[in-house]
Amino acid sequence: MSTFTGLNTMVRGIFNSQTALNTTGHNITNASTPGYSRQSANSVTTGAEYRTGLYGALAIGTGVEVQTITRSRDIFADKQYRNENSTQEYYEARAKTYDKLEVVLNDSGDVGLATSIGEFYKALVDLSTEASTNANRSNVVSKAKSLCDLMKTDTQEFQQQINAEYDDLNLQVIHVNQILEDIVNSNKLIMASEASGATANDLRDQRDLLVDELSKYLNINVTETSLGAYQINSGGTMLINSVDRLHLEFSDGIPSAVYGVDYGVLDHTIYIRESNQVFVPQNGLMKAKFDAIEECKSYIDAMASMANFLLTTFNDQHKAGYDFNGNEGINFFGETGAEYSYAYDSEQLISSVTVNDNGSTTTLTGVAIIEACVVNSQMFVSDSYNYVAAATRYAVLDKNGQPVFYESEDDLEKNKLSWVGGNVATDTGTVGVADGTNAVYLSELFNLSHDTIIKDGRSNAVVLMKYDKDYPTKLNAIDGLAFNDFYVTVSTDLAIDAEKMDINVEEHEGLMTQILNWRDSASGVDWNEELTNMIKFQKAYQSCARCLTAMDECLDRLVNNTGTVGR
Repeated sequence: MSTFTGLNTMVRGIFNSQTALNTTGHNITNASTPGYSRQSANSVTTGAEYRTGLYGALAIGTGVEVQTITRSRDIFADKQYRNENSTQEYYEARAKTYDKLEVVLNDSGDVGLATSIGEFYKALVDLSTEASTNANRSNVVSKAKSLCDLMKTDTQEFQQQINAEYDDLNLQVIHVNQILEDIVNSNKLIMASEASGATANDLRDQRDLLVDELSKYLNINVTETSLGAYQINSGGTMLINSVDRLHLEFSDGIPSAVYGVDYGVLDHTIYIRESNQVFVPQNGLMKAKFDAIEECKSYIDAMASMANFLLTTFNDQHKAGYDFNGNEGINFFGETGAEYSYAYDSEQLISSVTVNDNGSTTTLTGVAIIEACVVNSQMFVSDSYNYVAAATRYAVLDKNGQPVFYESEDDLEKNKLSWVGGNVATDTGTVGVADGTNAVYLSELFNLSHDTIIKDGRSNAVVLMKYDKDYPTKLNAIDGLAFNDFYVTVSTDLAIDAEKMDINVEEHEGLMTQILNWRDSASGVDWNEELTNMIKFQKAYQSCARCLTAMDECLDRLVNNTGTVGR
């Protein structure tokens, strides 16, 4: 055994304590660094020296060395965090979208669509009681115009929201591509740094922070190769394979009408540059954007359904009546010379309006229906209120004052009566210009369902029966509901969906808090623990230094103070 073995042992102890102190200081200085993982200096005993003893060989310890410096990281907590982080970001983004949609369909005050529908309905009710009053007729036209204008305004708001979502999505694609590039570069640096056997802890922390950021936008699955590089998969697509990656691209705009329904916007997709395949995110902010766009489109569909109903069913009922001059009613919405017919594609599940104008046929969908839904310009000429067909040539009561119900078109033909001018009903039951019966029928479209009108055998059933006959699976553009009930259903569904999403956000925040605590318990820096380690390693350093001094004094006395050594 060498005379200097003890000195070397203490030197190793000093170096070991110094490395441990340096690691502790590194932890303390990075305690607030985003993504930093607590590091530990892992010590092992060095190889023993052997010499002969009284009873055989002896193994003499030679001290300690730092074998590795590792970071504390729980890969299961990381995986759980990234999965739930995507979901949390999705919920929060969707909740913000619902907040915006609720602002568009603002029914909390007296300026929303519900108020406008209610005012139009009330105007029809007032007309049904006093049909000869010019003010009532004009009010119906005015409230109808307000309803059409508000439907168009709301639709434009939805379109603007769709365009804004696509703009955000484009920026997200750019950001995700940069994150992917940074992760690939990190893979290269880590592989080069660890080629000698060391662990690039700080580089790994930076890479994990990038992966955490990526999980906000996409659902990802991370695996590590034997060389320490990450492979990242999203929805079956390998975005990163060690030092290679795919590039996401934001497509050029394609008119929405190409896909079947005209929403008046340009639609975009995300595709992979290398394969030109469409990339569909399954979670995270990107999926939230696509779902928000579909949500906005669904409300444009609702507006289009209401406009469709007004152009077809409401117009048909209006044309079944007679105006102030005893003439047959014209289209209340749209243009006078056009024929508006409801159509439904049961395969594509698309409602549309077929417009036949002087032999020219056009099919309208989406915003095109809403744009076509305007109050007939004929209603705005001089004495326009005369064209409101509030009266009917069908008797409501017979000459004995008994109600007459119609169950078929033939039944109506048998009871058809000629127009009689003036305000006095004849003994046959026919009424004149003061009659508001057709206004009653029009108002019933707002508060009575399709089935109720037909089941009760009401006189306006003949208008609805053709829809029942031609489209038994979808009675009309608003699913056979009363007009007001349809909109109430739409606005109620929005409120319910928004509340559910808010609940999802709140509940998931609790889950994320648990996961973060779990994660921090493994990789977070605990000040108390680090300060304790600092004292421990400091004392170990001092003890090794003191022992080294003692050994040096012994050796000095042996060599320099005996006086006869070597003689």
